[in-house]
Amino acid sequence: MEHENLDFGLSIDMEKTARRAAGFLKYTFPEYVKGAALSLDDLSGQLFTGMPASHSATNSQEKKLERAWNRVEQNELKAVTVYQTIILCQKSPTYPYKQILLNKFVKRLPDWRIQPIVGYSNSQYYLKRRDALCEFAELLEAKKVKNDCFDLPNLIIEPEKSKSDDYRTVSGHLSD
Repeated sequence: MEHENLDFGLSIDMEKTARRAAGFLKYTFPEYVKGAALSLDDLSGQLFTGMPASHSATNSQEKKLERAWNRVEQNELKAVTVYQTIILCQKSPTYPYKQILLNKFVKRLPDWRIQPIVGYSNSQYYLKRRDALCEFAELLEAKKVKNDCFDLPNLIIEPEKSKSDDYRTVSGHLSD
């Protein structure tokens, strides 16, 4: 299934993009959080500012410690960027994307517990979850630029070109 996103002008394969985004949020995002010496509760807590704290090594001779700290800071920036992107997703009764993603990937609730929270039936919920994951993938591209966090992966998968997309004319010849 193909979807034309009017906000970003991107054509994406919604099913594949949603699967990639779900895998990223389920497996990679928690690794960033753990690598930053945080927990998912830290991200959603009120004291969390959203930006990495700047610390320097106590001893300039300890290059190993400094490199380790840089990795922690980079993981924190990645975790913050992902969390901030989730927060940017739409939140309304019609588009409960933020609620779905927070409950699923930050609070780690199972889908059957999220469905009554957002008020959708089983089949409608899964369509909304797919749409939420696609919106997250699209917003992440802009948030990466804003947070200067370019080493996060691109989650958007463009649709494969089918034979009907080769711009043939009615006579069957390729158009110019």
